[in-house]
Amino acid sequence: MAEYFLDIVREGLSLNQQTVFPTILSLIYRREGDKWSREVNQTMPPELQERFLTEVSLLMWPDGSASPELVQLFADELGHRYLSKHHLLQPTLDGQLQFEHHVWRDWFMARALMERLSKSEWTPRALSSLLSDPLPEYCVSFFAMQTDQDQLKKALADPSVSDSAYSNLLRIFLWGLRGDRDPSVRAKVLAETLGSSDAFKFRRLQKVRFEMIDFRAWGFEGTTFEDVVFGFCTLPRKYEKALQNAKGVTIADCDWFPTEGLAEEVVRSARESLRNVLRRFIMSTDPLKLRDEVAKEQMSRDFHISEDDPALRCLMKLGYVRMALEASSEKYYLLDKTRLEELLTFMREGRSLERVVSCIVG
Repeated sequence: MAEYFLDIVREGLSLNQQTVFPTILSLIYRREGDKWSREVNQTMPPELQERFLTEVSLLMWPDGSASPELVQLFADELGHRYLSKHHLLQPTLDGQLQFEHHVWRDWFMARALMERLSKSEWTPRALSSLLSDPLPEYCVSFFAMQTDQDQLKKALADPSVSDSAYSNLLRIFLWGLRGDRDPSVRAKVLAETLGSSDAFKFRRLQKVRFEMIDFRAWGFEGTTFEDVVFGFCTLPRKYEKALQNAKGVTIADCDWFPTEGLAEEVVRSARESLRNVLRRFIMSTDPLKLRDEVAKEQMSRDFHISEDDPALRCLMKLGYVRMALEASSEKYYLLDKTRLEELLTFMREGRSLERVVSCIVG
């Protein structure tokens, strides 16, 4: 590959995450076309090379390789028998053909799958057929970088999609959730995309890695796992034994909610504080009130909790306190509106105020 990077330097081409593969491939296609024009006096257009490699990538999935006869047959069908000798293909020790590097296979495979899904309009039948095996990691990332996000979200919200396809789509969506987002925000976005925080119930999840997501209010009844990882997540304590004893699950550096050891009177105080805050927050969503500047100022004060509030310790442990503020001689704390919006999402799903409070506090 060194010669292609030299070409990039010579021609002053710029690279970033979105252009690195198309740029290098354009150089590979040009060199390959020049080679066969010289040696056999037959052109090999870039479009033909791309179509061939895209289709061959699916022939090599999930085994990672394909027979030379099968590859040659497809090359002959495209009218250029030397396609099977392409620079990006190489023989294996057992006489098969594979891509020079699995990253190239994953790149073309992602493109092949997206083309087929686009033609089928992402129907559950097509998804279940094309995504029946766990996708390689690089294929997941390439898919996430190029796919139609609206189609992806629509497919994830469809309960008729098979478990294997659902797991692959979930992995693709989670790749786009990486970054510095707060765990509770990630959980909210995920619940909105999947349609509910109960979306995993009675699903079989395969090769999914969850990182830094607040699952405290999620349901896992009937969920089965295959090579699933929870890393740096908050998990609901009611499923602690089930998740720890489940086959196919790895739990790394996760917290369980609610935290053990909270005194009963503190929990009662936290429940009452949350009831009051939620009532005020629900009222604050009234668009007529938000037009009133006085109401806005009052609403801002409603999200303060004083230092001597008996529920403060519990609320801080639960992640509802965002920052401490000073006002004259009094110290008070600001409640996190993102977490409160998360609670409203639960209520829109049909959960009562009391059920939400009990779910959060325990």
